[in-house]
Order: sequence, then C-alpha cells, then structure tokens
Amino acid sequence: MHSAPNFSTIPILDYELIGSGERSEKAEFIEQLRHALINVGFLYLLNPPVDKVSDIYKQCFASRIQESLDLGVGETCEGARPEDL
Repeated sequence: MHSAPNFSTIPILDYELIGSGERSEKAEFIEQLRHALINVGFLYLLNPPVDKVSDIYKQCFASRIQESLDLGVGETCEGARPEDL
C-alpha cells in the first residue's frame, strides 16, 4: 500500500545546474530530481531547454504523422488529418 506524499511545497529544480559543467551541481540536480519524482510525483523546472524540447516534439510528431499515413489511419478514422494541420 502506498502512503500519501509528504511535502509542503512543490519542488523547484533549475535545469541550468545541468549545463554548468560542475559535477557537484549536476549531482545536486539529479538528487533533487530523484527526490521530487519519488517522494512528490511532480516538480517545477526552471530554465528548461525550450529549443531542444521544441525540436524533439517536432521530430516526434512528424514521425508519428508519417507512421499514421503509412498505416492508413487518416483514410478511415475521424479527427484531424495531416492535410488539416
């Protein structure tokens, strides 16, 4: 049986610690991330790598559209089709 999370504030993590080049700051970020995910279940991320995330999303959705077209999903299913987007 799982117990309820025990926290009084939402964990706030600064992504810039990862890019600092300092091992101690990276280790601190990883420990904070681990704590937030295991003990709280969510977190607020400061200074996220928006450009990288945006590129990843574009690649992900582009490949899924092509996979859907290859499966013929757009021909038989209701909803948005690539030509609608």
